Formats: sequence, structure tokens, C-alpha cells
Amino acid sequence: MRVPEVGELIDRYRLDRLLGEGGMGVVFKATHVALGRPVALKFLRPPPGLDEDGERDLLARLLTEGRILSQLNHPGLARVTDVVAHDGLAALVMDYYDAPTLEQVLAERETPFTLDEIRDVALPLLDALDYAHSRGVIHRDLKPANVLIQRRADGRVEPVILDFGIAKLNNPEEFQDARRTAMAMRLGTLGYMSPEQVRRQPVDARADVFAAGAILYEMAALRPAFDGSSEYEIMERIVSGEFEELPPVPGDTSGVLAKALLLALAPDPHDRLPSAAALADALRAPAAAPIEPPPALETPDAPELELDAAPAPAVIPAPARARSTRWFLWLLLLIGAVGAWVTYNKVSQQLAAQAAANAERAADDAEAALRRHKTDADVNSDPAYLDAARQSAEAALAAHATPRLAGLHALLLVQAQRWHYAGQYFDELTFAEADRVTLDALQLGETPEALLARALLTSNACTMLPEDDARQPGLCQEAEARYREVNSTFRIDPRGWLRMEVWWTEVMFYNRLASARTDAGDAVGARRYADTGLKICQMGIHDWDEGPVNNVELGQECLAAASIAQDYRAYLTWAERRIRHDLKTGAIRDGTLKEIYRFGHRECSDLKLDKDKVSGVLSPRPDPNKTKQVFCAALGYYSLGCVLEGRRMTTQGTFRDPTLPWLGLATAAELHNNRPSCPYVAR
Repeated sequence: MRVPEVGELIDRYRLDRLLGEGGMGVVFKATHVALGRPVALKFLRPPPGLDEDGERDLLARLLTEGRILSQLNHPGLARVTDVVAHDGLAALVMDYYDAPTLEQVLAERETPFTLDEIRDVALPLLDALDYAHSRGVIHRDLKPANVLIQRRADGRVEPVILDFGIAKLNNPEEFQDARRTAMAMRLGTLGYMSPEQVRRQPVDARADVFAAGAILYEMAALRPAFDGSSEYEIMERIVSGEFEELPPVPGDTSGVLAKALLLALAPDPHDRLPSAAALADALRAPAAAPIEPPPALETPDAPELELDAAPAPAVIPAPARARSTRWFLWLLLLIGAVGAWVTYNKVSQQLAAQAAANAERAADDAEAALRRHKTDADVNSDPAYLDAARQSAEAALAAHATPRLAGLHALLLVQAQRWHYAGQYFDELTFAEADRVTLDALQLGETPEALLARALLTSNACTMLPEDDARQPGLCQEAEARYREVNSTFRIDPRGWLRMEVWWTEVMFYNRLASARTDAGDAVGARRYADTGLKICQMGIHDWDEGPVNNVELGQECLAAASIAQDYRAYLTWAERRIRHDLKTGAIRDGTLKEIYRFGHRECSDLKLDKDKVSGVLSPRPDPNKTKQVFCAALGYYSLGCVLEGRRMTTQGTFRDPTLPWLGLATAAELHNNRPSCPYVAR
């Protein structure tokens, strides 16, 4: 990907001057030529070693991410106003700010920030961060260079976060397959990246919390939290959570910042503050003055006695008033401690209740997104829709995990990665992520969504892996067991749109197993799997009538199962359902006719279909020398109620290849059809 030049016109924007460049991209100040408005254009720098296909994928992903980022609307986030692609270049168009970065401010600072100054920057910054997380967007490369420090006329500080989502865009693992991950670069900037980023583990909002903690530490100490003589030493310190004790912070008499940073910089994400809002709450804790011990009470001097032999000095007891004062003070301290504990416990319960309520709302949103995807044809065809919903659920899950939310997140992930469809190859990276997420969800609770997500993943992994892969038998066994659990659960589930997803994906799974047995020459095994699929088809008949988007897939898979099982009565029944479904909204679709004619036998995929000049409906033109095409044409005619045409094809084919099940087909057709009128195809 070439580097743009100053003065070049990119779409509607003229590049005025270079603002900066780094490992992840090049930023120009530009002008909208029509409006004269200054903007910033961020051109992403492709990762080293990325091939042409990877660059094309990167450009496509940039456009998708740009649409997602443009939905973020917060004063603390640099707004993405446009995405442009021109002459092999693509860029995010963002608001332009004439303000220094926090990195520049830190470089010029001679004295550490006070607690109030740190709060002035941190609280609005964390509010912006929490807003983005609530919408499923994680920064992944938060650092002082990505934070602008604006000052209003009244002197108030307004930090603005740059480059949200860019780190994810620049990850080559998003664009290269498992064979090319050796060139993968680590996301984030060393010194601010979380331990899970160092280990190349999946990240969530807590990675940004860690980076924010490292930034606040640097503001207080004027040195990085994690430093060393080599990259390896820095990574070791990050992973172990080893950083120098924070020096005294002006205005922080009770160590509010130090306590907050201990929780923000915890190496284990489970021990870390779960959200940016939680870190902000920790910073808002009042900096109470330390309790001074009560002053010592003076006692009157004892009179001097002149004695020949002085006895041992007597111990003079403290006055009763002094003793009672001390006890009173200790009692006050005890009451205060108990009161503080009660208050803390009450606040903790309120926070827990609020977190649970937020998680439940997030689960409702996730289910609504999933339902719309299965019932709205426009949304169903949008690949970015599910991924945006998944990101929102992921952010909510990081803040508070519940079984229902975890199950819905797992199902959204599996669907967004399209594990419910056949792939050309088995992707190890996406499988590893989906495997972890589905197992984690089941660990929290075997919700219907978690069970279905795991069934989808294992069933498709089973059929995509080669038989010599050691994982394949176990995944196949688990898939069948999971679908049995899913069937029991969803029989009583009230969501017909989700039940339909169960039925058609399960029939597809058994059809793939049947096809594999056919390829292996095991006709008996193939029919056994196909018969199992047809039983699932019977379970889905009621949900078919409800009409969710995914019922078309059930019709396709049931036609295929009937063909493999050579159950032509079932084939004719499902073909008729497909026809009735189309007629509800108009004429029979060409796609439906192609399936009906070509699904009759696996060797009919090239059966020629022409538009009839009179009716305008597709009609078969079988090759007479390919008897299986004649068989499929006969089956298609019978399915459309064209009994006379079906009989003619059957008679013709019987003489050519008597080994095909012509008699079974004709018998099923005579029992099923009583309308020799051929209403859909002109004779």
C-alpha cells in the first residue's frame, strides 16, 4: 500500500501537512475542499509481510470498522466523520484538534501532577472510555500519545482519546490465516499494554483499564510504571505486576491514587477493576486526613518528701477523667469503623445489584439483536450486524458475567464467525477463540444459548476437520450429544425463531455426516444419518409455519435429507412446502425451482434449466445420456404437481437405467399428488 503525499486529493479531502506517523499509520491534516473544514485523515499502515489479499481484506475491514466507530458520539472521543477509499488508499476521517498530546505535556512537565490535576484529566477520560466499552469498542492501544489535552476558556481540561479500534484493524491475525501468523505483531504499546496482550491472549475492556492505570501512574511519578533495559525485561515486569512504589502525590493524604492503581494494574484481569467506571469511582474516594492520636493529659506533680530512706517510687494512676476520655475516643473509632463497614457493605450490595441489572439489560439487547437477525431479511444479510452486537455483549460481559449473557455472547460469536455454515478450510484461530468462549459460557451455566453455541461449533468442526485429525472423533461425538441436549431444551422454549435455528443446523449436520458416509461407500450409514435428519425436520414443521428468515434453510436441508434417504414422499412434501412458502409472497422463486430439480441426486448439480417461453417458469432440460438427470427431472415434475410429465420421464428413464429407484418415486408421487394439472409449468 503506497504512502500518500502532501497536496494529494483523496476523495473530497486535500492533504495539507503531515501530523505524524508511526508503526500503525500516517496522519495528515487535511481540508474538506467543498466545506473548507479542517479534518485529520488517518491512513492505516499495513503490517509487515501482508500480501495483496491481506491488504484488500484490511481495506474492507477499515470501511466496516469506520462505520462502527462513526456511531460513537462522546466529547471525549475523536469523532470519525467519514471513511474514504481512493486509488488503493483508505483512511478514517476524524475531527481535527489543535491541542497537544498528553505525551507532549508529560515531556514538558517538571513537577508531578497533584491528585486534583490527575482527577481533572482522568475522570473525563475514563467516562469516554466507559462510553466506548458500553458500545462494544475496545481501544487496545491507549497511551499518552493517543490522548489530546484541550483546555477550555475557563481553564477546564477536556481530554480527547484518539485512534479507537485502530489497533484491532492493524492486527495481521485478523487478515492472515493460521499458516501466516508467524509475522503477527503484538497489539498495543510496550509499557501500557496489559499482561494478556503481552501473552497474546484475548482482551476485553480490562486491558484498557490497565493502560489507563499506567497513564495515571506516569502522571503522578513522571516516569513509566513499567520500564527496563530491554523489551523482555519490561514484558516480565508487566506480566508479574512489578512496578515501583508510587511516590507521595500532592494532595493525596490517604493514598487514594496508590490504592486505585494497585487494582487497575493487577496482572490477573480477574483481580483488576472490571471497568473504566470502576476506576473512576476509586479515584473519587475522598482523601480523608489521617486520624491524629489524642494529646497526652498532664498530671499534677507529686509533692517532694524529705525522708531518710526513699522507698520505691509509687505508680501514680492516671486520673479517672483521662481514662474515660481514652475509652470514649476508642469507642468513637470503633463506632466509626462499624459504620464505615456497614456503609461499604451497603454500597457494595447496591453496586452488585446495579451491575446485575446492567448485565440483564445487555442480555436483553443481545437477544433482541439475535432475534432481529433471524427474522429481518435485510439485517440477516448484513455481516457487520452480528459482530457489532457481539462486541456490545462482550463489553457488558467483561463488567459483570451472568450465565444468560455469557450464553448469548457465545451464540453471537459463533454466528458472527459463521460456524453454522460450511467453510472451505478449518480456521484454527477462530476455532480457538470460539472453543474458549463456548466452554466458558457453559462453565457459568448450561443455558439454551450456550448449549446451542457449543453444538454449532462442535458439529461444524467435526465435519470440517479431516478424519485423520485426532480431534475429529471427539468433536463429532460431542456434537451429537450436544444436539440431544439442545433438542430437549428447545422443545419447550417459546422462541420459535431460535428453535428454527436448532432444527435446520442440526439437519445440516446430519446431512454432512451422511454425505461423508456416501463418499466412503457406506450407503447404509448414509441413510441412517439422513433418516435422523428427517426426524428433526418433523420437529421443525410447526416453526416453519411461523416464518422466520431461517426457515428457508430448513426447507433446503430437509429436501437434501429426503434425497439421501431416498424417502421421496418426504421429498415431495418438503418441495410442496417450499412452493407454498414462495406463493405467500408472490411467484415461485427460481432458486426454489433449482433446488427442487437439482437436490434429487448429488449428480444433478449441472442439470440444465431453461425459462419456459410460455409460462416464464424454469423447466428442466435433462441430458438423455445422463439418466440421473432424467430421474431428477421426473422428481421435480412430480414435486410441482406435473404428474403426466413425471410419468413420461419415469418411463423414459426406466428403460435406460433400471437400477435407479423409479418404482419408489412413481409410487410416492401417485400417493402424494392428485392434481395432474401441472399448474406451475406450461406443457
